[in-house]
Amino acid sequence: MLFRQADVWETGVKMADVFYKILQMSISASWLILAIVVLRIFLKKVPRKIICFLWALVAIRLVCPFAIESRFSLIPDTQGIFADYENQLENAGTDNVNAGLPDISGAVGGALDNEGAAGGNADMASGKLNNEIDNAAGNITVGDNAAGNITDGNTAGGNITGGSVSDGGIAAGNIADENNMSGNMTNGNAATGSLTDGDIVDGNINAGNIPNISSFKGNLDNADNNLSGAATSGDQKAAAGNVGYRAILAGKLGGISLGRLAFIWAAGCVILLLYAVCSYILLRRKTGAAFNNGENIYICDDIDTPFILGTLSPKIYIPSLLTEEERGYVIAHEKAHLKRLDCVWKPLGFILLAVYWFNPLSWVAYILLCRDIELACDERVIADKDIEYKKQYAMTLLNCSSPKKMVSACPLAFGEVSVKTRIKTVLNYKKPAFWLVLAAVAACVVVMVCFMTNPKSSAPDNESAAGENIDESSSAEPDSEKLVAEGGSEVINNNGWSVWFEAMQDSSFSYSEDGIDIAYGEFGEKAYLRSLQMSSLSGTYGELRTSDKLQKWGMQYKGTLEEYIDGEVGVSIYKYDETASASESEEPGEGYFIIFGSTQSCTVWTLTLPVGATRTVADRFINAAHLTLEKNQYAYHIEYAGWNIAYEANDGWTGSYDGNILSISNSEDSRSVSLVPYSEAGNRFLPDNGRQKESTELYTWKIENLRGSRDSYKEYNGNIVRSIYSIAGNNDDNGKNGYVVIYSAAESDIVWYIRFSEEYSENDVYDIIGGINISSADALAAWDGKLKYYDSKLSLTVYEQYERAQDRIDFLGKWVLDENGAVVRVFDLLTEELKSANTDLYEKLKDPVSSVQALLEFNYTSSVVYNYYSAFDGSRKVVEYTLDDGSRRAIEVDYSETDGLWMPAYEYDVDSSGYESIVLVNKYMDGITADRLKQVTQIWTGVSEMGDTIFDVSDNYVILDSAADSDIVLYGMYGGETMVIRDGEHVIPVWTYWMSPHMVMPQIHYGDYDNDGVYEYAIWSNMDTGTGVSGDELYIIEADYAKENSEEDFYSIKEYSDWDSDLDNAVSYYLDDTGNVVTMTLNGEDVASVDLSGHFEEHKEYNESFDGIDFGSHYSFHEQDGIWYFVNAGRIYVKRDGKSVYDEDMIPYNVVVNARVVYEPDQQFHLEDIEIIVEERNN
Repeated sequence: MLFRQADVWETGVKMADVFYKILQMSISASWLILAIVVLRIFLKKVPRKIICFLWALVAIRLVCPFAIESRFSLIPDTQGIFADYENQLENAGTDNVNAGLPDISGAVGGALDNEGAAGGNADMASGKLNNEIDNAAGNITVGDNAAGNITDGNTAGGNITGGSVSDGGIAAGNIADENNMSGNMTNGNAATGSLTDGDIVDGNINAGNIPNISSFKGNLDNADNNLSGAATSGDQKAAAGNVGYRAILAGKLGGISLGRLAFIWAAGCVILLLYAVCSYILLRRKTGAAFNNGENIYICDDIDTPFILGTLSPKIYIPSLLTEEERGYVIAHEKAHLKRLDCVWKPLGFILLAVYWFNPLSWVAYILLCRDIELACDERVIADKDIEYKKQYAMTLLNCSSPKKMVSACPLAFGEVSVKTRIKTVLNYKKPAFWLVLAAVAACVVVMVCFMTNPKSSAPDNESAAGENIDESSSAEPDSEKLVAEGGSEVINNNGWSVWFEAMQDSSFSYSEDGIDIAYGEFGEKAYLRSLQMSSLSGTYGELRTSDKLQKWGMQYKGTLEEYIDGEVGVSIYKYDETASASESEEPGEGYFIIFGSTQSCTVWTLTLPVGATRTVADRFINAAHLTLEKNQYAYHIEYAGWNIAYEANDGWTGSYDGNILSISNSEDSRSVSLVPYSEAGNRFLPDNGRQKESTELYTWKIENLRGSRDSYKEYNGNIVRSIYSIAGNNDDNGKNGYVVIYSAAESDIVWYIRFSEEYSENDVYDIIGGINISSADALAAWDGKLKYYDSKLSLTVYEQYERAQDRIDFLGKWVLDENGAVVRVFDLLTEELKSANTDLYEKLKDPVSSVQALLEFNYTSSVVYNYYSAFDGSRKVVEYTLDDGSRRAIEVDYSETDGLWMPAYEYDVDSSGYESIVLVNKYMDGITADRLKQVTQIWTGVSEMGDTIFDVSDNYVILDSAADSDIVLYGMYGGETMVIRDGEHVIPVWTYWMSPHMVMPQIHYGDYDNDGVYEYAIWSNMDTGTGVSGDELYIIEADYAKENSEEDFYSIKEYSDWDSDLDNAVSYYLDDTGNVVTMTLNGEDVASVDLSGHFEEHKEYNESFDGIDFGSHYSFHEQDGIWYFVNAGRIYVKRDGKSVYDEDMIPYNVVVNARVVYEPDQQFHLEDIEIIVEERNN
């Protein structure tokens, strides 16, 4: 009985091992399945055989137990996770099976293992236990057992370390809840007795009590599977670690043992395979009476749909009810299956499904595989057939369709899978374009590279090496403290660092303002973790981290560097000598001092271990330490006169430091500039920050006697001002132009500047200074804490920064880069955060009145909403609030069509003439009626005829245009503020300017532009005009006059303003290797080109090169026969001596884009029928 149970146990463990590997492979394959499912959505028009190839990759992934490692792999590092888990299991098996009382398990386990190794005859007559029996979990060292028995007493801690055990019981060890087959280990303490007449077979002594052991004289039939930690030789330890790992694998997972899960998995495999076998047998019986019609085709009366049955010798079975014509289509389809060997692939797919049945994605993959197999055969049959053949083929599909049922390994049925989809595919099938096939092949290659490979191991080599060293030192120094990760300290946060420690045996933690005190070990030795500011030392972290002298870290003891471990967090390990400071009553000794730090922080962490701590203890403390640095935390590499300066790598530019000078260089072209300090003490021209901002002349700074004018300035959070000046060439020492960037603060006599020579463009300047992080302690001390700009480096949420904003409205409207590098408003970042963090506030942003009140936080008694149009910002609304005290506030709000939210954009002075004009225009528009407009007879004739009064806002209107053969008229209000459409008795206000700079009058059109049977209005205007710019605007207005007298809006106005994104998606260009020929592409295909070599040769003295094509300056809309068209004349620009020259007449070519404008019923625009023409312009 014992041996049968042992066999079952071993079988369960082996099955658990297999299931564990299957689980790993299933997870890896799941990412590939997900990728293919997503890819199928975008590859609907590619040949299905390509999709079938992708499913073949899934099969390989599920069958092959290994994969190549690649840095391009997109599969998460589950191998690392499993490896960590396995390491924990291995350690658990090697050190102790369960950490309840490791020393007792070592003591008992050692005795048992020695007993078993000697065939049950270990000699204990002399009473001697081998000195220093090493067990990673518990040690019995230098001890005698005079009688050979452990009797009468208690060893409560589980550690028997030095001395005799003559009258001792073992009180704190545990034997819990595993297999003790026939031994007598029952309730009570092991007192005054021996273990006799008992067998411990394949069992584990875990974390329970060893109670009332009455005998010790048994057989240890599988001693290697008892206490694995008791092995002493190298081979024994290796075997013990493996068994311990397997034993825990067969332990519990989520309340169910992994062994039981493995049996459940195996049962599922058997059930599915039995289902397949039974299905096959039933079909064989059903087709037993079929007769051969020739060519391996069988006619059967008992089936409803054709199919193939068999794998090695497949046969085609056809229902007898099919007509001859239908049989032709069916046979063609089934023969396609045979040529593709689908009779093999589908059963193989089902076998894999049976193995991986527990993974839902395996079912998805198999179902889609069956569907794609049928579609691939359909495509093969109809590829060269006409539409009539396809119709008859589709009809046969419909006639042969069978009801849905469970998935099957066989047969390959003609009408079994996704008949509706197949019919649509057959009827709409077109041979895919060659470029589409190429794109699909490329996608397959990408999938193979990214999902058929495993990620490279995430564990650094030095960590592995460190782990190996620690393990070796553990066995070499058995008296060192054992560190076990069970819980740990609290997490402390300091200067961007998060720090905590795993628990160590007998450890406890206490906390100070700048660190953690760690008591550990039997005698409560103490280690101290403290933060240290680099500003207190004579050097940067990068300079000191490998210094051989410990005193440079501020320590009074002498010490030398034993090792530096590099990484995101570097570790410097010093051994120190306390001899010099030891008193007469103390014994001098050596200890360890450890520094954790990063070049990305001005704070480091020091860990001081007490005298007597060995390197083993130091290594284990390092392993127990968890230090992470906030992602955007940066180092202050320069600390000078209260200023803190650092550089983050930005667009290829990196920083280095030499004393108080920051050098910024680009490795690609070897260019370099320096940020240097400049003292104004004693001769400061600008006495305060206010004057500083007002200064537009460079000479006032007295920097290198340079002269020039200010281009821009920016006020930073923390009272820092950045000013950018252009150098005047006549006064530059070198006779060249360039830039000077100055950082200053009113509270400091030191300013910092960078001088750029003429080789640096304005874009270069902004790229370089974009990585500078600078602050002044004096300026910060005087700062009121109000934020001028959003700063992603601050450890505050967007809303918390908004609450601290100096000007909340201005703060929300600032443009910044999000985490993906896209340009967005701070308002967009805030609303994204509020979606989940504050849904109540987010909902209030959907209404202009509640949005302003909620964000600006004031109380009001009433509100009025006015319409307003800005030439720069388009249509907006202005909300006027009457506050509790009777005062008024007027806030302009901007509407985002993307998410339907309103943002406060500007606050008006309610007494200003500009705001009074807005109120007046709204008053006039509210009073407009059709009868009032019918009285207007004045038609636009030009400024000279109408006089200057046309520019003054008043309750007067002029007729701008009218639609032919209708009573539809477009009017403009005096002052140009707004337009009005009158259609008979109906009036629609259009809040947009009508006076263009060149006084080109708007036009109104009327037609069914979305082809929904209802006519819409269209307004064309030419508003974007100026030097080098000419652009039209197109508005479509829809009206539902049934709602005209209700509170709902009865009309909508939609402008086609995002045509540029449609153009970007379809039109592109590239330059050939010579740099002379520009080729235009439309949807990825070359369509036109222009050779600039002749122009460059003619202007070679300017050293010209191609710069780009501008599609944003010359564009127009026009209507013809009820259809709107779009024309864009792209201008080619060049560089001279590497600098952009914006002269549109320099290159005599236009890249003209013509397209048809499509207006959809959902009020969306897009371009179709795009064509590109390269035209030579006349002078």
